[in-house]
Amino acid sequence: MEVYENQKGLNVKQKMLVPNSCWQRAYQSLSTVCSKALADEELKSRLSWNLCDCFHTGRMDAWKHEWERLMNSLKDSGEFAEEKIVNILQVGEDILKSKADDIGNIAGQALDKQKQFLDAQSEALHDLQVLLNEFEETRYYIRVDSAISYTFTRETETIGSIWARATTGASYKAKSTTPAST
Repeated sequence: MEVYENQKGLNVKQKMLVPNSCWQRAYQSLSTVCSKALADEELKSRLSWNLCDCFHTGRMDAWKHEWERLMNSLKDSGEFAEEKIVNILQVGEDILKSKADDIGNIAGQALDKQKQFLDAQSEALHDLQVLLNEFEETRYYIRVDSAISYTFTRETETIGSIWARATTGASYKAKSTTPAST
């Protein structure tokens, strides 16, 4: 048997080895009736029909295989695209979470610093209030002390004045009561 290759490079001998294929049936039919077909028109028509049916079936099979290949390729592309989209979404989510964590950390640090500042201000205000109270207390004691001092000074002056008058008057009286020496 001779091996022929068709235009697409399909090996006819390989097609003949496939059991119960249209090619095998057509070839067997061709072998059986080849000598009779040349003389009989009906046999020529059947042979033509069998051969055309093989080509039609072959084209349908080829189209089906091409369609399946394209569908599988499309499915694979879709799965690949879906995987990439899922990866992109995951990376985006990770970035957003990381940025949110960073913002949260920065905000937390800022709040901690502000709390420390407010605590320091509160402590300073408390210390200032204590100083102010001590100042007011000292001022009060100074006023009381000044008043006592003023009163004491006035009383001392009064007593001094009385004493001075008393002693001046006594020495005057003493001078006037002493006899004069002539």
